[in-house]
Amino acid sequence: MECQKETEQIAYPVFYDVDPSEVRQQLDPVGEAFSRNNKGEVGKWREALKEAANLAGWDLRKTSDGHEAKVINKIVEKISLELRFLNLKVDEKLVGMESRIKDIVSSLEIGVEDVRMIALESCGFHARNGLRVLQQKSLITISPDQRLGMHDHIEEMGRNIVRRSHPDEPIRHSRLWIGEEIKDVLVDDLVTGAIRAIATNTSTWFDEEKLCSTILTNGFGNLKKLRFLHVVSGSSCSFEVGQNFPNALRFLSWHCYPHYCLPKTFQPNNLVALEMPNSRIKQLWHEGEGKVLKNLRFLDLSYSKLTTIDCGLLPNLETLKLEKCRHLVEPHTPIGCLRKLVLLNLNGCVGFKSLSFIKPLESLRVLDLSNLYLTKFPDILPEHSNYSLLAIYFSKNNIQELPSSIGSLQKLVYLDLKELPEDLGHLESLEWLNLGGTRVEHLPNSICMLKNLKTLLLTSCKVVMNLPEDIGLLESLEELSLAFCKIRDVPSSICKLTHLREFDLGFCDQLERLPEKLGDLKSLEELNVQACPFTKNHHRNCIPGLSVTRRPITFIHGLPTWMLCVYKGQHKVCLKL
Repeated sequence: MECQKETEQIAYPVFYDVDPSEVRQQLDPVGEAFSRNNKGEVGKWREALKEAANLAGWDLRKTSDGHEAKVINKIVEKISLELRFLNLKVDEKLVGMESRIKDIVSSLEIGVEDVRMIALESCGFHARNGLRVLQQKSLITISPDQRLGMHDHIEEMGRNIVRRSHPDEPIRHSRLWIGEEIKDVLVDDLVTGAIRAIATNTSTWFDEEKLCSTILTNGFGNLKKLRFLHVVSGSSCSFEVGQNFPNALRFLSWHCYPHYCLPKTFQPNNLVALEMPNSRIKQLWHEGEGKVLKNLRFLDLSYSKLTTIDCGLLPNLETLKLEKCRHLVEPHTPIGCLRKLVLLNLNGCVGFKSLSFIKPLESLRVLDLSNLYLTKFPDILPEHSNYSLLAIYFSKNNIQELPSSIGSLQKLVYLDLKELPEDLGHLESLEWLNLGGTRVEHLPNSICMLKNLKTLLLTSCKVVMNLPEDIGLLESLEELSLAFCKIRDVPSSICKLTHLREFDLGFCDQLERLPEKLGDLKSLEELNVQACPFTKNHHRNCIPGLSVTRRPITFIHGLPTWMLCVYKGQHKVCLKL
């Protein structure tokens, strides 16, 4: 009973050949037993038994007709059910894990309502296995761009670990995320080696521009062992940032960074990730100073005022995001640089005059060249077929045709284009193809050779009138969108797409009919035929064969008006059709 009170453990009494009321009132055999024992201990026993008798449990004589084996099975089932949902306090139960958990927490942006990025070393097993388990337990989420989202309980656990030893002394905490505490530490100008990570939104606690400038000019320089810094500042902040970034920084993220370059005294020998989107930065270093960032792997200067960047100073860079850097004309790319680059995002960099530096990037896997207003496809494709490129985003350009050499990208998985060449070559690995909103007039017959294609998006391709007759050869296709297209009929071979799950024909106002054997699409889960002419009679029979599908598809002509108010009440309504 003491364990139940002190450590909140659960107690279940089992009354074996004794009435619970006799235990509670301590009558008959129970009372006689107490009278024969040491009176000094009897008081404690009496109180404990009274408490136990008041708990919900099992009375053998009244459970399962007194059958002991059945009662035991019931007890086991009940305990097993409780243990299944047992919420272990990791910071109290795991021996030797606290330091490791602290290391993980130091890499997370505690207190910032955003996704977190973290890299895990194998520690004797593959890190992906551990992440997969956490994902299955809904403790983390992994987005398509490989960002790690953290469950609120994990965040709270990390906070408890940090504050447990010295709850009222933030100067002794290893991580700070509360604005007032960060301000107090920086204003007091105290030198400390305890703080390893800071994450904050300065717009919530900087009230005066003078105070803001003073804090950032002097405060960070005293945090000698600071390794993680995440700051979100208001876009209207106009002060000159301080010159004292700690040299121990490994992760530096400053949204709306207000200065035109990094501090001159900053020695970024340990920096692994630099993230400064929407900033005023024009160049990394003052007057073109050449400091090499030898350990930098991740650089994001998207939507900044960047005018120049020397890629020769980034020998180990793997991710470069320069989206909508409209003032950037062309990066300085000495021969042999960026050989380890995996992702390059130049979306909206309209000032670029040449993209020839891309061709030698042998490790490149993801390339975004959207919104560049190019009229000719740049000479960026390699001559060899063993190129590692997995994804190309090339939409919203003004190119009339693509080179046939694009068909040599045998490992390509994602392709987002405005035009298609007649010969798609050997795009054997292609899984995702988006031509939505383009002026593609027709699909080449070679598209039917993409055996691994899973998603084909032709939404709003208003010039497309017909689909290839052999489209049924796309044996892996799972999603097909033809919404807002001008097609008049669908080839009968489409009924061979046994893996098709989503088929969108919404607002195809020229579509007159569907194939007779559409019901052969056994995997079909979603079919949108909204505003198609042949559905005007609102009758199920207008789509042949649906009665034999495993997932019946139901037309909904409208919803009752009361459902329009559901969203305001923050409720969900699910209709099983």
